[in-house]
Amino acid sequence: MTRHIFQHHSPAVQHVLGQATPETSLAQRIWTTPPMARYAKDGIVLLGDAAHAMTPNLGRGACEALVDAVTLGRLLNELPRKQALAAYNKQRVLPTQQLRIASSLMGRVALAETMHPLRDLLLKSAGRRVATRRKKVPTPE
Repeated sequence: MTRHIFQHHSPAVQHVLGQATPETSLAQRIWTTPPMARYAKDGIVLLGDAAHAMTPNLGRGACEALVDAVTLGRLLNELPRKQALAAYNKQRVLPTQQLRIASSLMGRVALAETMHPLRDLLLKSAGRRVATRRKKVPTPE
């Protein structure tokens, strides 16, 4: 099916697909966590992928794990444990659950065959905006 989808792409893509065999290819499932309302309960705390495993489409998984760790450490240093864990839930659940959902949606757009034109249009538009901003930024002399 992949060869059929990309049959009109560049010779380089055709070459790679021509070389791909079941023996030389690896397909991995992407595991995500279900929606969670809290990450800390009864002294047990989840962070990183244990709390909010997400698809890689936004590139935020590892970043959010680091933010979790820093936030939890700071709160444990500043507050009694019970209050620190409650504050951790309050500060980390909503933003990471939103990112988990956004990443999943972005993955669906990226992989949906009928969505390629929309995805390409959005990426081109974003690229133009970045290029325009770069032109407006004065260069240091």
